[in-house]
Parts: sequence; structure tokens; C-alpha cells
Amino acid sequence: MVQIRLYGLLSLLMVFSSAFSMQQLTISSSPRRKNDSPIKSGELVSRKPRLLRSGKTLNRQLSFSEDTADIQDQDINQDIFVGVENEVTTPTISFFSNKDNIPYHMRDAYNDAAYHNYMVESFVYNQSMVIDAMNKSVTDRNAKVELAVGGHCHNKMERYSVSSIKRDTNLHGKNLVAFDCSPSKQEPKKSLLITGSANATDAIWPNGNAEVVVVVEDDHELAKEACRLVRSNSFIDDKDIVKITPTKSTIFTSFKVDLNKSRAQRIDNVAKRDGDDRIVWASTMNINDTTITNALCNAAESGVDTRLTVHKTALTKNGIPLLRQAQDKGVKVNVFSPEEGSRIIHHKKDLITNDLYIISNANFTDEGDKQKNLETYFPKNKELIEQAKQDYERVQAQCTSLEKALEQQAVVAQKKEEKKKIAIAQKKAAAEQKKEENLKQPVNSKDGLKIKKGDTKKFKGKTLKRKASSFSGEFESPIKKLKR
Repeated sequence: MVQIRLYGLLSLLMVFSSAFSMQQLTISSSPRRKNDSPIKSGELVSRKPRLLRSGKTLNRQLSFSEDTADIQDQDINQDIFVGVENEVTTPTISFFSNKDNIPYHMRDAYNDAAYHNYMVESFVYNQSMVIDAMNKSVTDRNAKVELAVGGHCHNKMERYSVSSIKRDTNLHGKNLVAFDCSPSKQEPKKSLLITGSANATDAIWPNGNAEVVVVVEDDHELAKEACRLVRSNSFIDDKDIVKITPTKSTIFTSFKVDLNKSRAQRIDNVAKRDGDDRIVWASTMNINDTTITNALCNAAESGVDTRLTVHKTALTKNGIPLLRQAQDKGVKVNVFSPEEGSRIIHHKKDLITNDLYIISNANFTDEGDKQKNLETYFPKNKELIEQAKQDYERVQAQCTSLEKALEQQAVVAQKKEEKKKIAIAQKKAAAEQKKEENLKQPVNSKDGLKIKKGDTKKFKGKTLKRKASSFSGEFESPIKKLKR
């Protein structure tokens, strides 16, 4: 009898323990978990809903009684679905460079039938495969595509078969946002953001420009904010500065935020920390902003591993002094300087620190803050940061030092000057030769006036042929001759 009572008491304790555990289930904010992942105590079991033959989704939920903790749904051998309508998927963030065939990712975004609403902006938009996929999404499955392109001459408006289109001369962005629905009408269950330095052109293939993009799937809040910023042209003069680094993925626009000063703030934050493993690696095509340059110099002087990679087009009267200043303070300056005649450029625009990755549409220039650009912060993402670092070193290996790049620039400038002198001399010689040929041409004499063939001058209904510049001999005015 004692054994029976102990067994009953033990069973009762197990029931109450199970009830207490079940009460910790959270219905509305559980991430989707892979089938092979272990389920921990207190976490929601959430799987894809089954579809009925009618096409409706079967949303089955487990309900629990606080008193008995009995599972009211006895069909425990079937799939378990909890809170499907409010299901939250875990966002995925992927890093790609030009060696990863970026145009394919743009094309695949349009080919994915799960997306129905697209907001796209690109300074240059002329990649045929991407344009064809975009047009086909509209014509074949009635997707809605809002397209904005920059003022580049390669943007041919007649090639775009989209829902709406505009050309914006202030636009410099390179962003694609997609949803499975209209985000202004209902909450999306699927979203996509592609952002970075790459325009939709043939220059971003593996043998082309050095580029970077980040693809974010199912971060609905980030995608909705990106959508709002892509659509907005609201500009303020007194821009904000990002004082505190966000704790989650956050996107900003150059029309509201001073991108250069905000980047400099991130660099200053690293400089103020302690440690020998601190890094600040920056990439841009051109640079003329003193705020960022000064921040890089301060970081280098504080012992941070500070690097700056630019394209050779940054070697201007404004850029060279800043690059020399940075190098003198300890910044490792890398110049992407391909051989003469090459059209490949270093087009990356990003910033890497130990715990933050920033990817941008904008160069480190004054123009970057005046144009319409977006910039995204990805904090505390070690995998993303590591991938960005590897790509940085890949591109850095293709660069040269500032001194060598300046020497190459001087050689190229000298060749251009020599070609210019030769062209001027050839043009002058051709003009002299033409003048001599004109003087040797036969002339007609009419009424005492020597006239050249092929040139005309009207006088009182008569057409007199002459060329004053090559006229030789005495000239007697026809008016005087008539009066005489």
C-alpha cells in the first residue's frame, strides 16, 4: 500500500512538473527550427502547416489544461503546429562578392514566384539577364515592380517593362527589396533585401569590378524600412549622426543621416577601446572626406590595425593629400591600380571592425552624402565579419602601394601629355596643308573681283563666289563700282 501511495505521489509530481514546463511555451515569437535540431525545454515546436485539399491551411494548436496538463489534441502522432499565423522565421544574412556571380542573385530574386512586390533602385541598370527576369516577373505572373534608375546614359528606359519607373539624377543607390505581399497592406511572411556596391551591369561578373553585396532574407522589419527609404525622396539639411551603434541590423539613408560622420564615429569608438586585436578596414572607390580620414589616422595612432583600400581614381588633387596624411599616421593604404587600358575598378564601399560590418552604396566622399544612398549596419555577426575580412584581403592582394600607384599615375600622365602634343602638332600640320591647297585652287574673275569657287556671298540679287580669308589681290567694293 505504501508503494502504491508513493507511486501515485510521484506521478502527481510529474504531472505538475509537466504543466509548469508547458506554461513557458511562447506562441507568437518562436523561430522556425530545422527538423534535426534538438528541442530545448521552454521552446515552441513550430513546423510548416499542412495544406488541406481545398487549399486552406490547417492551423492546429496544442492546448493545455493548467489543472491536468492533458494534451487536448490526442492526435500526437501527427505533425504539431503552434501559432502558425504569427510564425516568425529566422533571418538569414549572406555575403557575396563579385567572384560569386552577383547578377545571378539579382535574377533569382525576380524568378522566385514567392515574391510579388519589388522596390528597386540602381544608378546603372543595363544587365540584360537581370532586366529580362524583371520584365518576365511582371508579364508572366503580374508582379509589381517599382523601378528607379540614376541619370547614367546607359539606362535605356524603353527596356524596362515594369509597373512604375522614374529617372532620378540624385540617385546613386544599388538596392532591391522584395515581399510576398504589399507591406503597406499586410504583414509579410517572406521578404528579401539585396544591398551593397553593385549596380546591375556586366561589370560585376567575377572578372569585373571588385564589388560586395549582402543578401538578407526574412528580416521583415529591415526590409520594410529599406522599402520606405527606397520610396522616399525626403531630404533634410540638418542631418542626424548615428551616435550609438545599433544592436540589430539597421539601414540608414544619406538624405537623413550624415553617413561620413557616422562612419567616423564607429572608427573613433574602436580607437577608444583597449586591445591588440582591434581592426578598422575600410574600402571605397574615391575619398575626399576629411572626417573619415582624421578618424582613420586617430585609430592607427592608437594601435588599431587600420587599412584603407581605394581605386586609382582617388589619386586626385583632393584625394592624394588625404591618402598621404593617412599613410604618414600609420594607415596601410592600398591602391587598386590595374594595368593601363583596363576598365576594372575597385567599387567596394564597406567598413569592417571587430564587431560591426557596414555596407554602403556611397563612397567616402562629400558627394556620397549629397546623393541618395543607403547604408546598412550589421552588428555582432561574426560569420559575416569574417567573410568580409577574407574578401578584403583577397582584393588587397591585387592592390599596390600608394607610392607605386603615384609613379604609375605619373607615367600615364606623361604619356597622355605626349599624345596630346602629337595630336596638336598633327592638327596644326593638317590646317597648314589645307591652307596651301586652298591657295592653289583656280579662281574666276568677275567684274574685277577675284572669287573662289564653292563660296558664296549675295549682293543685290547677284550671287558672287568668293572666300575672303584666302582672297589675294586688290579688292574693289561692288558698291563703289556701281556708283562709278
